[in-house]
Amino acid sequence: MKIQPQIGEFVSYAFNGDTYPDSKVKKITPTGIVVTESGKRYRPDSNGNHKMENSCWYLVLGNHYSQNPSF
Repeated sequence: MKIQPQIGEFVSYAFNGDTYPDSKVKKITPTGIVVTESGKRYRPDSNGNHKMENSCWYLVLGNHYSQNPSF
């Protein structure tokens, strides 16, 4: 079972080892869409993760900034 974000929690978005801070969770809709204070929307996928709408970035819990060292 995946850990679900809660309203007011800091979240970030990540892909391929890069992670960037987003903001706090503002709202979670009845269908599971996570909306942040920055206006980004993350839809749940079939694996229980949340993917940013129209993007390849995934939601991660916490305030993270890191870069993939292999590039």
